[in-house]
Formats: sequence, structure tokens, C-alpha cells
Amino acid sequence: MNRSVLIAVLTAALAATSAQAQPSVRNTYWNFDVVNHTGTWANDFHVEVQGVDPNQVSDYYTPGGWTVAEGGGSGYTDVDWDGPGAYVAAGATEHFGMGFHDNAVVTGTTMNWTQDGVSIGSTGPARSKWTIWEGGSWDVDNTVWNDFGSAIWVKRRVNTSGMIINLNDLQVGDPLWITGTWLDTTPMRLLSGQSTPTHTWVWQLAIPSYVMMYEIYGDVGGQIGQLEATWLTGAVVLPEPATGVMLLVLGGLALLRRRDHQ
Repeated sequence: MNRSVLIAVLTAALAATSAQAQPSVRNTYWNFDVVNHTGTWANDFHVEVQGVDPNQVSDYYTPGGWTVAEGGGSGYTDVDWDGPGAYVAAGATEHFGMGFHDNAVVTGTTMNWTQDGVSIGSTGPARSKWTIWEGGSWDVDNTVWNDFGSAIWVKRRVNTSGMIINLNDLQVGDPLWITGTWLDTTPMRLLSGQSTPTHTWVWQLAIPSYVMMYEIYGDVGGQIGQLEATWLTGAVVLPEPATGVMLLVLGGLALLRRRDHQ
């Protein structure tokens, strides 16, 4: 096979591989500011993440003076932030975060403030479900689910980024938060197990990162209560690498070259 034919075959193979690559959620990130409404101090924060194995947790955001421990088993992950010598006073707020890879799909969460590992009160969690390619669409969807045992109120805002985001990009007061667009004029009430309407972006190669930010309020007799937490969740959506196809193509070209030289 001569050089021009080889280049033509390789170019055609690359074009075919690129056309077959489909976008998927490659990484997701959770950052959350949680208010301590237990009425006393806390020095630990415990999260159980359901539907995710420990090896699917990619990284953590650890506040100053806090460490993180990970445990669990197949289908769930326990994460504990420990603050030896540091604590969150009653009414104060602390920031935590974690990332997931391998297209992890969280099916539920529970969260508790603790003192030396002993629970002193739960907080109203919610979770974002990120999806891509459901029904063969080219859309990125996000839905917020109420995983708490009672009603909560949620108010959402959204943003996108032309850069690949990480945990440190998801902070209240950072550019992605400040320039976000509110989806809801007022918070909406979600009963336990209910979800918000799905928000959809049209996927673009030039916009790999999609962000949903939402405030969570407690429920007092059907009315909006105090702010429980502020969540910033992001998804990095990129085309799936077709490495298997490329190896097959390149292997075939090498075989053709060897035959050409025999």
C-alpha cells in the first residue's frame, strides 16, 4: 500500500470513528453548603450515596481541618467528613463536595450531622440525576429529586461552561454561580420522593460542562422554612472515546502494510 492510499484509508477510518462516538456523562460533581440546624455543634458529617460503588467516587472537597473517609460496598458508598479540632456551631454552614466517574448514577442519598460519629440530626438532601442519550436524543437532562423523608422546597438556577469543570469550580460566589440563570422565580415544594421538572440543554461539543445549582429549604406546615443547604452539581459531557475501533483500524492498516512489503 503506498503512502497516499494509506493516508486516505486512515482519514476515512478516523471520520467513521468520529461519527460513531456518542456523548455521555463522563464525570459528575456535587458541592454543597449545609446549614447545621441540629441545635448543637457537630464535628462530623456523614453521607450515604446509594447506587454508587466506592470505586466510582473520584475525589472529594475537604474544608480546612477536615479529613474524609470512604467505605461501603457494592451498590452504595458511605462518606464521612471528620473535623478533629474543628467543628460547625449550631446555625453555621460548612462546605463539602465529591466527584463521581464511570457514568455513576446516584439513586438516593441520606445525610447526617454527627458528633464523633454519632448522629445528632439529619438534613434535607436532594440529588441531581444527570442523563444523556435517553431515547437517542442529543440532550443533557437534569432532574432534582427529594430524598428526604418529608417535604422540602427547591429553587434552581443553571449555567454552562466551555471549560471542563472540577470540584473547585463549584463554589457559592464563584463565576458559575454568579452568572447563573434562575429557572424558578420562587421555590417549588417537593414531597418525599418527588422531583422537579426536567431541565434540558441541547448538547454541544463546545460546551462540555453543565451546571445545576439549587437552594433547599425546609417545610413548615406546607410553608417555606429555613434554608437547609445550597447545592451545586455539575456534569462533564464528552464524546465516548472509540479506542477499540481505532485499535482495530490501526491494526488492519499495519497488516496491510506488512503484506504490501512481502
